[in-house]
Amino acid sequence: MRQERTSLGTLRSKLVMEFGAFFFVREGGAIQGTSLLDDNELKIHLLSRGVLTTNEDGIFSASFVGFVVWKSKLLIFLPKCFPLPKNGDECSAAARLTMRVLRKYSRNTLENDPDARRLSRNLTDPKASEFALATWLADDFLKNGLYRRTRSNFVVSGHGATDWQRTISRRTAYLSGGSAVYLDFITRDKVNDDFHFITRLHLAALKLCKRRYGAMLDLDDQVLERENVVSLEESALFEAGAVHLARELRHAYSDRAIRLLGVLDLLLKNGHPASATTFEAYGTNHFEYVWEKICSTIIGNDIAAWLHAIPSPIWQITSGHKEEAATLKPDIVRLYSHMSEKFVLLADAKYYTLKMPPDLAGNPGVGDVIKQLVYELVIVKEALERGMELTGNFFVFPQETQSKLISIAGTVAYSGVSAGPIRIAYMDIAQAMKRYLTDEALCDGEIDSLFELNCYQSVASS
Repeated sequence: MRQERTSLGTLRSKLVMEFGAFFFVREGGAIQGTSLLDDNELKIHLLSRGVLTTNEDGIFSASFVGFVVWKSKLLIFLPKCFPLPKNGDECSAAARLTMRVLRKYSRNTLENDPDARRLSRNLTDPKASEFALATWLADDFLKNGLYRRTRSNFVVSGHGATDWQRTISRRTAYLSGGSAVYLDFITRDKVNDDFHFITRLHLAALKLCKRRYGAMLDLDDQVLERENVVSLEESALFEAGAVHLARELRHAYSDRAIRLLGVLDLLLKNGHPASATTFEAYGTNHFEYVWEKICSTIIGNDIAAWLHAIPSPIWQITSGHKEEAATLKPDIVRLYSHMSEKFVLLADAKYYTLKMPPDLAGNPGVGDVIKQLVYELVIVKEALERGMELTGNFFVFPQETQSKLISIAGTVAYSGVSAGPIRIAYMDIAQAMKRYLTDEALCDGEIDSLFELNCYQSVASS
């Protein structure tokens, strides 16, 4: 990819934003003129973990999407083309959206991602990422609330069971018809113990997570403050927490309690101030896999029904023995209807920062173009056999901000293959990420309008 030549000030405004201890960095492009690179130890970590790369001119660029914690710094690496935040509200929104997308993706498709361990939320791993522990604790709290133990509270005429021993010894009895009658009773009510050590520890741990990772968690200060509990001081959390958690675990029986206590124990071990220089990373160097999943979810994908039509290379020796080898497959094949007729759309998700002519840059290579055109030839033939028509073949690129979810920017053609041209579609990346979280696929009408398809002019007949 050719690098854009821009001024230092433009690079900073486009690629890096600093908000105190928070750094927002956009993947791709050069990074210069920021205090992010002043910490040499951090820079070594970022380079060794593949978060940053450097070219032959010594220019640094981000090749990572996700989150890094180093000492008091929180580094948020946004996807290519994602708009950099301009204020505190936009900071929180951008961080949370990126976190939610990565977490949703990691729940379903880790087996295909080279960064599986970096995205994993395996909470049984003693070296589990503090990110994973913090996000699990936030989710659990929003679903189940604070860890609670109850205590007995003896009150006059409460709602609990009558404690006859206390009632007889402490209340006045009246004789009526030869029997003792009590006008009120001592009852044993069960109430939440707001002073229970583990309850206070749980709240302190949530506040610790909020302080360290607040920009990316759904924890709200007001929600935490509504709890009628005085949390432990952070020093007490680490000094005495492990002993109390071990003791409580011996009396825990519910699945939620056992898991919560285990996660809290791991958090205290992995998040101790003594390990404050630990480099934490949660994210991926291969956001192209996430982009493929986003595009597949939004456009809709019926590829499974077409895989048998994709031929495989056949290798044969001179004596006649031949063997079929593995083949490639298209990213997206979408079936849709228009005016009671069936049509097919072919698409390939491309995680590139594409600039169209007259300053072409960041474009896929000729191999990608030819491969997509070959897919078209195969799908057109299969579609005709099924009584359908292919109405469009697209490359789908992320775009920073646009009014529509999808806009058409042009085409790419290759005269050496009797197919095409491939149409170029830009998809607003922030809108796409939000839609991905709700699994909201485009309906048939949206496919027809957003991709600007003329369903009466098929690719095969053009």
